[in-house]
Amino acid sequence: MAEMGIFVKAIVNNSALSSLFHRWFGASKLAEIVRPFKAKRVLELGCGVGITTCVIASKFNEAKIMALDSDAAQIEAAKKRQSLANVEFVVVDATILSFKDGSFDVVFELLAFHHIPSYERAISEVYRVLKPGGSFFLLDIQLKSLPFYKLVWFEPVKFTKREFTDNLAKAGFLVKQSKGSL
Repeated sequence: MAEMGIFVKAIVNNSALSSLFHRWFGASKLAEIVRPFKAKRVLELGCGVGITTCVIASKFNEAKIMALDSDAAQIEAAKKRQSLANVEFVVVDATILSFKDGSFDVVFELLAFHHIPSYERAISEVYRVLKPGGSFFLLDIQLKSLPFYKLVWFEPVKFTKREFTDNLAKAGFLVKQSKGSL
């Protein structure tokens, strides 16, 4: 997994911006989505400093949660910032997960795949570590479709929505719901 650029990391780690985003799009939507699900083992890819991890941990308070990020500095910040008894923060590359097949009941990815050079490999790894009948919830952006992305985004842009959903299907996922134009 590629490390975020300085500009992107500054945005992601800005408490005010992050709180606004997660209130409107991330954590509040996540809380609604996960309400009916039960799980013993949960995986979060791209946990960053643990903002969404707190929401996941509150909804799955009896589950063991593995919160992963490839950036050691983000994981260290998450460990210092969040003290969650049922969460383990670990530095791991999402394209090479060290878990056994079928290890997790639920997997979450919020705004991480667009940072991964081989996001297709990460999708395949999620499919491999997810239990049969498990659920994969994700939220990402397709900057490739925005005409101004080159002005504000300094990382390579990976996919459009169609390319991404095609790669999910290629890995074996059944896409039950896909919202948004981005």
